[in-house]
Amino acid sequence: MPKLTLALALCVLVALAGTLSYSAYLVVGVLADYLGTGRGMAGLLLGALFARFPWASKGKLRIVGLLPRPVRRPVMASLLALCLLYFLSRVWVSESFGTTLQAFVTQSRMRARMFAKSIS
Repeated sequence: MPKLTLALALCVLVALAGTLSYSAYLVVGVLADYLGTGRGMAGLLLGALFARFPWASKGKLRIVGLLPRPVRRPVMASLLALCLLYFLSRVWVSESFGTTLQAFVTQSRMRARMFAKSIS
């Protein structure tokens, strides 16, 4: 039974990854449209905004980035909301946004439960 549960959970995670990838593609497209650039440049700007790098300071290894930790998720949620409003204003409603927002909210809980089950 645990193998079946893990297989089902893996299938759910693969479906969520596909949905998140498609939503990221849509967000980059909307951002490119707002900025008047191409998708490549908008993707690079988002990558620079959310990138995190290792940094050694005072003998400790830290991860640093342009956005502080408490700000990352609200910025991601606001980008998704902007994209949703963009498509709603043009009557192009994508079903992946509801699933993406749900996955975005429950991601940390699901990850904790998955690792807790796989370890025990």
